[in-house]
Amino acid sequence: MERTSAAGEGRGRIPEAAEEPVSPFEVLLRACTMSAVHLEMRDSYTPSDPWFRAWLAGDREEFERRLSRPWLGLIREVTGRGVQVRRARVISEPVTSYVRFEHATTSSNVEAGEQVGWLPRRLASGLLLPGNDFWVFDDRLVRFGSPPSPNAISRRFSFLLVWRLEMISSRAKRLRAKPRRLLSLRSAAISFGTNQAVTLWLALASSASGT
Repeated sequence: MERTSAAGEGRGRIPEAAEEPVSPFEVLLRACTMSAVHLEMRDSYTPSDPWFRAWLAGDREEFERRLSRPWLGLIREVTGRGVQVRRARVISEPVTSYVRFEHATTSSNVEAGEQVGWLPRRLASGLLLPGNDFWVFDDRLVRFGSPPSPNAISRRFSFLLVWRLEMISSRAKRLRAKPRRLLSLRSAAISFGTNQAVTLWLALASSASGT
């Protein structure tokens, strides 16, 4: 069996990103005491979802039956404790059928306590956006989602990366101090570094939606 050299063991990993067990999403959300912020940048997530298919077929009865979903109960539980749950959606124009479906379901999210904003992709060109969707919990943990793959098309998150924002901020400062350094995709994805950028995206999204 070929041995792996010590120099190659850390290849592909982000320095100082200590591995730790990843808690289920519901546990991370329930553990929040201040805020949970979500950025969505894809124009389609689960096209085979029966709920989406029902909406697409004009089956209003089935669509409304599925509106009462466990997610809303979780949001009511969390926001009922004073936690702010915010979601920003970066969308292409003209919008896809899936985005129109999301828009049709958003009123139920808002009624449960979420704050939802929409930002046209053409207005996002000047923003430093990461490569994948993510959640930020209490300005402390960030959970990235993967892009879609043919083998996991029905799963919104097919891999998880959880980093502490204190480490990200420290890493981002060093990256900014070396502007000529070629950044890897993953380094670029975390170089936003602070929740101020997330707040900006949400403000822009709210402005664009007229809310």
